Amino acid sequence: MRQAQPTEPGKRPGFRAGIFATVFIVAAAGIGALGAYLLTGSQSSGSHSSAPPPGPRDCTPNAILVNPCRPWFGAAANGNPGASDSKVAQFNYLEGLVGQPLDIFRDYHSAPGSNALGDLPLNSNEMQIARRPGTYIDVNWKPAATFAQADGGNPVVNRQIDHVAASIKSIAPRKIFMTIWWEPQNDVTSDPGASCYLNPNATGGTPAQYIAMWRNVENRFRAAGVTNVVWAMDYQAPPNGRYDCLVPLLWPGNSLVDWVTYDSYSRNGHATWDNTVGRFYHVLESDSSPTVDFNSKPWGLGEFGTCANANTAAANDFYLQAKSAFEAGTYPKLKMYLVYASTGGQKAGPGCLSNYNSFGQPDSAKQANFNQFAQAVLSHQ
Repeated sequence: MRQAQPTEPGKRPGFRAGIFATVFIVAAAGIGALGAYLLTGSQSSGSHSSAPPPGPRDCTPNAILVNPCRPWFGAAANGNPGASDSKVAQFNYLEGLVGQPLDIFRDYHSAPGSNALGDLPLNSNEMQIARRPGTYIDVNWKPAATFAQADGGNPVVNRQIDHVAASIKSIAPRKIFMTIWWEPQNDVTSDPGASCYLNPNATGGTPAQYIAMWRNVENRFRAAGVTNVVWAMDYQAPPNGRYDCLVPLLWPGNSLVDWVTYDSYSRNGHATWDNTVGRFYHVLESDSSPTVDFNSKPWGLGEFGTCANANTAAANDFYLQAKSAFEAGTYPKLKMYLVYASTGGQKAGPGCLSNYNSFGQPDSAKQANFNQFAQAVLSHQ
């Protein structure tokens, strides 16, 4: 569906017509003489002069893939009945609904119980998109069934980590975003001394074990010579603030994280962009410190959407609120917006799709609102 882009991601130059001074040559006849005059400035004729117009803005992403011209806009896309089951086809279909190419393809690799090599990153879908001009991939990977199994002490898991490192290195210099175990708060089993809320069904491990896992993966990548990964921390951000206490405890380290992302949803009639996305934005601001330096990083939404919201009007308005907040510059640190347009996953269903409501009915109004937001971001310069 998508044609190859002739420029690198972010280079979408626009043009502005220049304003050139109108030059009038006025000849005055006299005895034996001819005068020529250039009329400039604010003459009564209304002519103007100006400098040449500026050239196209350089939107080349920096080393950690921040677009200097606008935020990225992308998706995890799956389960839409309008396309085949292929995640690439699903992604392309969403692009067709929006009417513009998207920047980032988000994908997931879970490892509860087992993690055969065939399920490790990068899979064929990711390889295909990673090589497509104008698009990046965002890989979210759980290297083992628990944090501790991937902390460096398990030789089998270490070999799998090395396999993934080699796979990602093979597409260099193309860079990817990567998260080690997205939404980790939900999987924390204990937090000595912090007295945070814990999910009673959690099996991941402690914050210290999570940090050890992240460091082991990143250290093994570095030892393998992998230089094309941008590391993105991805927090769970429910509107009730249940897991906020765990946010700073799970920070892998200022030197090990390039982006801070979080996942926030409209799930009921009371949810707004400000009390979901905005609420956690302010949590990150208040939690930032010299040792947990969120403020030194670009931020983004790893997931957002309207999953399981039975209030169709509120779900549809969510995207218009997002557009308004973006255009007003309300949350300036958000440099990435990745919609979760997938029917898979916990608490998902058809309401996650951009063109369906939570009852499984097509919703053209919702798609139109979503398109307004997506196009506002994608077209911003």
